[in-house]
Amino acid sequence: MIQNTVEVHTDRDFLASIVDSSQDSVVTMDLNSIITSWNKAAQDLYGYSASDAIGKSLSLIVLPEDIRQLFKDIDRIAHNNVVERFETVRPHKDGTMMNLEIVFSPVRNSFNRIIGVSCVARNITERKRIQKALQESETRFRAIVNQASVGIFQTDLEGKLTLVNERTCDLLAYKPKELIGKSIFDFTLAQDSHLQRQIFGTIINGGKRFETEKRVLRKDGSVRWVSESVTAILDEHNTVISTIGVILDITDRKELEHRKDEFIAVASHEIKTPLTSLTGYGQILEEKLKKSESADLRNLVHKLNRQTEKLQRLTAHLLDTTRITEGALMLHREWFDLNGFIAETVEQFRESSAKHQFVFRAGNVGKTYADKMLIGEVLNNLITNVIKYSPEGGKVTLATHRTAEGDSISVTDEGIGIAETSLNHVFDRFFRVEGGNRVSGLGLGLYISAGIIRSHGGQINVKSKIGQGSVFNFSLPLVIQSVDESGTN
Repeated sequence: MIQNTVEVHTDRDFLASIVDSSQDSVVTMDLNSIITSWNKAAQDLYGYSASDAIGKSLSLIVLPEDIRQLFKDIDRIAHNNVVERFETVRPHKDGTMMNLEIVFSPVRNSFNRIIGVSCVARNITERKRIQKALQESETRFRAIVNQASVGIFQTDLEGKLTLVNERTCDLLAYKPKELIGKSIFDFTLAQDSHLQRQIFGTIINGGKRFETEKRVLRKDGSVRWVSESVTAILDEHNTVISTIGVILDITDRKELEHRKDEFIAVASHEIKTPLTSLTGYGQILEEKLKKSESADLRNLVHKLNRQTEKLQRLTAHLLDTTRITEGALMLHREWFDLNGFIAETVEQFRESSAKHQFVFRAGNVGKTYADKMLIGEVLNNLITNVIKYSPEGGKVTLATHRTAEGDSISVTDEGIGIAETSLNHVFDRFFRVEGGNRVSGLGLGLYISAGIIRSHGGQINVKSKIGQGSVFNFSLPLVIQSVDESGTN
């Protein structure tokens, strides 16, 4: 029993020392308003030492009027078993004003009986300053966001909107309170929703920024095209906690592109017929002039036919472009030996481009199921692109390998390379890489190649460094060939 009493006294002394060293003012009173404890912070705040205050009635202590008014609720706090919080402003001893938070709460004994009331006064001046600064910062931020000429929005990790500016509301034809809490997928047109969810999942899991073009459904049921750029917001541990995005109405641009595509399609079709006739006449003329004594005439007709062939390829590219843009590219799939087909293509380029050394590393890919003619067009576009941007020659390496997902084909060169700022635009329509040597072309070859591969359900990408060359890689989904299709028993 003596040991227990000593331990109790030791614990009380320990707790008293902690309270006394606290920066918060701590005062306790019994149910008769007799002061039972008074720490050093209370002395600084109220001007009384512990020896002057402890044991005296609260009524004998001279307190500022606003503080005294607060202490009048002590009986109610004790009898109703409640905690009360108040805030007031007091002059500090250094002459500055300070914000105080005063908390009254019941004091209980070991039998859980209320035996008094505690009063804790905390200086919250710095907290108030930070809160004010944050409020002012948020006000400035919202003002800037609302003045922006583009839509700005923020979402949580599930895609629910937590912030929208006025331009976003105008674009979607909703009021702010109608948008907050709704998912960004609620406004994405059904045809684009799957891709949107796929991209959003990528940014949530990997924190990578993405840009996309999609269609959104407005409140009135109308559809608008938008360009959307979304990036992740990270905490101090680099964990994604939300996303913020910028959205821009590009409907007018899309309509202009559509009219342009229609014009290109019509013009290409109109040109194709007379061009086919012109090609035929040129070939007949060249054949008849083979025995002509005029070498200059034969040479001119030969050049004429080569230019006609070039014009035919450009026309075909324009037609392919419109089909890809409209999603009307028709695939005629068949089984063929991918390695054998690539080997034949490489051999053709060896004969026509003596400056370059062509290497083909065939992997164990077997047969593939794809549109042979269109895959040939992709190979021709990639290799032709390599030759254009490797004017001094060098090694061009093609390689194949099979993975669980499909067949992968790569084309590697030792050319001038592509700047990092251009990599994301290489497969855009009419985009041409600016290098040390200007090259001809409409900038459609890689766009068409990307469209062909994506139509097959595959992927295409490029890696490059200036002065070190480029690696173009595309994949075709793996399709299992049945016994009947292979022609074997």
